[in-house]
Amino acid sequence: MRRTRMHAWWMVPGLLLTLLASPALAQEEEKEKEKEKPPEQAEAESPEPPQKTGTMRPGRFFVEGEFWYAQPAGTEYFVATERDPSTSIRNVMDVGYSAAWQPRYRFGYVFENNAGEIIGTYFSEDQTVKLVRSKPGNFVYAEIQAFPLYGGLFDDGLADAFSALTRTRLREWRADFARPVIDAPRVKAKWFVGWREVNHERDLEVDYFALNPPANLFPPLLPPPDYRADLVPNPDSVVSTSTYSAHGPEVGMELLFPVGKTSKFSIEAGVAIALLRGNVASNYSSFTYTYVRTPPGEPTQHLSPPFDFSNDPTHEIKQITFPVGLHLGTAQTNGSALDTYIGLRWKPWKTLEAFMGFRSKYYDKAGADIRPETFTVSPAGIVNFETQSQKNLSVVYEGFYTGVAFTF
Repeated sequence: MRRTRMHAWWMVPGLLLTLLASPALAQEEEKEKEKEKPPEQAEAESPEPPQKTGTMRPGRFFVEGEFWYAQPAGTEYFVATERDPSTSIRNVMDVGYSAAWQPRYRFGYVFENNAGEIIGTYFSEDQTVKLVRSKPGNFVYAEIQAFPLYGGLFDDGLADAFSALTRTRLREWRADFARPVIDAPRVKAKWFVGWREVNHERDLEVDYFALNPPANLFPPLLPPPDYRADLVPNPDSVVSTSTYSAHGPEVGMELLFPVGKTSKFSIEAGVAIALLRGNVASNYSSFTYTYVRTPPGEPTQHLSPPFDFSNDPTHEIKQITFPVGLHLGTAQTNGSALDTYIGLRWKPWKTLEAFMGFRSKYYDKAGADIRPETFTVSPAGIVNFETQSQKNLSVVYEGFYTGVAFTF
C-alpha cells in the first residue's frame, strides 16, 4: 500500500488573501475606534502632533528552536517494476520516505523601538532508506534503472531479487531583514527580504540479483575441484547521483492574529518565495554482465541461454562486465523555492513562547536525472550514445512542527 502524502498547496491562496486583506482589517479597526469615541472626547482631542515622551523599546535578541516532522515527497526513486504473472499489469516499486523529526533553528536581533529585525534560519535533513525484495526463482522484477544491453541473467532485463539504497540530504541557510508593516490589536504583519543558500543531494544504488535461476536455462555449476566461482552470476548494479547547489534573493511576509483579550494565543501564518540560481551535477553508471566464449585465435562469441558450462576444459567461457556511464558536471540551472506555514502560538511569559503548526517547502529543479537512450555498438564492442535524456527533479518537504522561542 502506498503511503498517503500531505500537500500544503491549499495554504497558498488563503495566505495570499490574508496578506491582501490585512491592511483593510487594520483600517476598519481604526474606523470602529473613531465611531466609539463620544463627541466630547473627539472635540477635546488636540490636532497638534503628540509630544515625544523619550521612552524607547530597547533592542533584544531572540532564539527559536523547533522540531519539524518533515517528510520528503516527489523524490521519484523508482527502482523496479514487478510483473504479475496473471495479468499484464506491472507494479512500480518506489523507495518511499517517511517523516522524521529534524531540528530547525531561527535566531536574530530586534532593533530599538521595533525598527526592524535581522533574522538567520538554518535547517538540514539527512535520510537513508533501503528497499529489498526477493522471490527466488521467479524473475518478475524488471531492471528499469540498469542499462538495457545485457541486463538480467538471460539478457531479458529481469531479476528475481533486488536491493536498493537511497540517500536524500538537504541543507538550507537563510539571512533576512524584516520590518513591521501592520501593528494593530487584531492583526500584526511584517515583510522581509533576504538571501537563501540551498544544497540538495540525491544518491541511488541498486543491485539486481539472479538468486535461483532455472536449471534448464542455467545448469548448476560443478562441485569442487571443478567448481567455477567466476561463473556465479554477478548482480547488475546501478549508481545514480545528483548534487544541487543554488542561492538567490527571497521575499515574504509573516502574519500574526492575536486571539482573545489577553493576546496570549495567536494564529501565525507566512509565505516566502525565493528565486534561485546555481549548478547541478549528475552521474549515472550501470554495470551489466554477460557470458562469452573466447576460443584461441577466434573472435569472442556471445552466449545465449540455455547455457552449457560442462564442456569447457580450457576455461574458454567467461563472465564479462559491460560498463556504461554518463557525467553531467556543473550545469547551470534556474529554479525557485516556495515556503508556507500556518500554526498557533502561545505566550505564557513575556520572554517565552511555544508554537506548533504545519510547514511546507517546495524546491523546483533541485536536481537532475540523466540516462542514455539510443545507442550503437561498433564491431569492437564500443557503445556510442546517440541521445541522452535529462529530467529536472523537484522535491517537497512538509509536515507538522513544534518548538519554543526565547527573547532576551
